[in-house]
Amino acid sequence: MQVNENVSLKWDNMLKGIQSQGNYVRTQARELLADWSKTLDGHELPSRIYLVGCGDSYFCGVGSELAFKQWSGLDCRAMEALEFSRYEVDYANEGSWVVAVSNSGRVARTVECVTRSKARGHKTFGVSYNPEGRLAEEALGTVLFKYEDTGFGPGTISYTASITAQYVLAAYLAQRTNKNSTDELIAKIEQFGTLLDTAVEHTFNSAFELGKQATEASDIVIIGGGPNYATSLFGMAKQIESAHHNTTAQELEEWAHEQYFCTKAGILTIVIAPPGASVDRAREQLQAI
Repeated sequence: MQVNENVSLKWDNMLKGIQSQGNYVRTQARELLADWSKTLDGHELPSRIYLVGCGDSYFCGVGSELAFKQWSGLDCRAMEALEFSRYEVDYANEGSWVVAVSNSGRVARTVECVTRSKARGHKTFGVSYNPEGRLAEEALGTVLFKYEDTGFGPGTISYTASITAQYVLAAYLAQRTNKNSTDELIAKIEQFGTLLDTAVEHTFNSAFELGKQATEASDIVIIGGGPNYATSLFGMAKQIESAHHNTTAQELEEWAHEQYFCTKAGILTIVIAPPGASVDRAREQLQAI
């Protein structure tokens, strides 16, 4: 895809971030677990967990929400920060936890989720890269993730760090609810790191070739269901940030009710379809495309 040459993006930095994700997950999961244990031991379990954030930090909640339900049995809901702070916070269950994610620790609406939740008696916890941001100052406790800064470019490692922190939190809570073994779940998370490396290796050349076929005028739609809807949202965001291309993300089933009617030759539709509950529907959508 051709991009605006006046935009000084460091493509090598972006690639470094992509290639570092697998190692991050393998090496940081247990450190994150220790931090969550230190932060949360002694607190009563929540009636509901809200995962809030903006942009990538919201997407990681969409991607990890199901893990909380499956692993710990606790009610969990991912929400965009404004939707929570201006609307849902007034009706949140008593005893809720609000887990707010911001890489910079300075996103106004995300910090607002914490301050408004505190005023209503909810427990608030932050996930951030920045120990000195307002999020860390306002939250009851904050878990900090650490990664090597790969330099200026559309970020990917920060998203991986955020979603890993949330998956580790789900694993921690699984032990607290006696529903699953935290040790076994952390080992599973660490295995995700190897899968990430494999995915990058096996898709790099085909993705590169696909990018060369696309143009600024190409319509691009990315679709996925369940946790993979988060992947489509994240993919959309990276296209916008890197190529300034107005890519569309859509939920797997909703595509059939909207974009299907606009799909024609020249439109690139990417279907996120790993093994899982919606892979059969993904195959049907591919046939429709």
